[in-house]
Amino acid sequence: SSATPASAAGMAARSSHHLSHVSCEVESAHLDGLHGAPHSVPAKEVVALSTGVPSRAFTRAFAPATVLAPTTPSAPSAAPASDNKPKMHPALFAFIVSTAGLTSLAGLIVMFLVRIQHRLVYKPTSSWKGDPAMYGMPEFDEVTVVTHDRKEIVGWFIKQLDPATPPVGSAASSAADDIDEEARVDTDMAASTASYAESNIDQIEATAPPAHYTSCPTIIYFHGRDKNASFRLKKIAGLFEKSGCNILLLSYRGFGRSTGKPSERGMIIDATSALRYLINRGDVNAKNLWVYGESLGGAVAVKFTTKFQSRINGLILENTFTKLFDMVKVVHPELYIFEGISANKWLTLKLMPSISVPILFMSGQRDSFIPPHMMSRLFESSTQSTYRKIVRFPDGTHNRTWLTKGYYKYIGEFIEQVMTNKIPADRSVEVVHGKSSVVTDNSESEDEDGYPSTGLQPVPA
Repeated sequence: SSATPASAAGMAARSSHHLSHVSCEVESAHLDGLHGAPHSVPAKEVVALSTGVPSRAFTRAFAPATVLAPTTPSAPSAAPASDNKPKMHPALFAFIVSTAGLTSLAGLIVMFLVRIQHRLVYKPTSSWKGDPAMYGMPEFDEVTVVTHDRKEIVGWFIKQLDPATPPVGSAASSAADDIDEEARVDTDMAASTASYAESNIDQIEATAPPAHYTSCPTIIYFHGRDKNASFRLKKIAGLFEKSGCNILLLSYRGFGRSTGKPSERGMIIDATSALRYLINRGDVNAKNLWVYGESLGGAVAVKFTTKFQSRINGLILENTFTKLFDMVKVVHPELYIFEGISANKWLTLKLMPSISVPILFMSGQRDSFIPPHMMSRLFESSTQSTYRKIVRFPDGTHNRTWLTKGYYKYIGEFIEQVMTNKIPADRSVEVVHGKSSVVTDNSESEDEDGYPSTGLQPVPA
């Protein structure tokens, strides 16, 4: 307000000159923008200039470095992609990778064990050890039972003869023994049996008594987890002679000449089919049936008996375990954690309290495979049995308890007591048998027939 008219006129002249100069630059910048310059001056800035009062936007837009020095347009520079993402700590990354790897490995191991679990439990063989005739039991039927799931279960129904007449004379047995054993085993069984009968026809016709198997008790025999039924024939011969019973001896599915693959579910189907076979024969006393199980066969016998108690007179168990995974804990403890996914459980101990039929327990106290305390627990848990008896054999091992003198006598007495209703007043009996004359080493090795590798034969009861 203190400016003189002269100074005011000078300022107006300078502003007019400055406006003229900037207008030329604006036009120049606008023309440059048509040829690719970075920008042109907005119209509102020109209006601001016309007032003679430059705005902040005008000052920014027409700074010498921006307006007078156009540059080639380029996209705004972006920060590197890695800078925009959170970084993972190397230790955390290594942990995730290792965990994923271990999880995948564990999954593969589980899948593998599920696939091979039956092979870990069951040890069948297709090798064959002859037929009952080779072991002094000439009267038998070769049996092939077809199960409802279409598996063929193969074995024998061995028939008792008239007890008033001696069995087939020793001449026939001697003649058979003169044949080379290995040759007989490797020869087709049908041809072998035919040859045996033909070569000894005179002795057989002269001494063979009429069969009385129709009125005899019948034992359904369940063998252990290895080999097949033919490997039990020497043992069966003693049981057959001393018990006075017919014996149905079959190989489970996948064992011997039976088709299929073994499993807990499948073996119970086999056992049920065996019972159906006996009932359907029509010539067997189906009201006088007994069940015998050795080792894992004892687990089969227990589960089978719980399903058909009304048809079973009594149960005989030899060196049997409490449950399969109790054995796994002993033999392969590292596999115990897989119990939940196993299709083979055999919960024998759990089933014992539900059995009401008489039970005989035959326990070898030097069993190094199945601990003897398992048989004691089975005995103690069978509280509903109308008569239970346990016989402990101090020198009995897993595979040789049956070789102990007096072994078959206890079985015969048990069957007779139940059949004649002469059960002791004390319905729970424990017996410790005297010392055996059989070899007492604790090794479980044996020859192919199930006898000790020393070649000992069973001691007569």
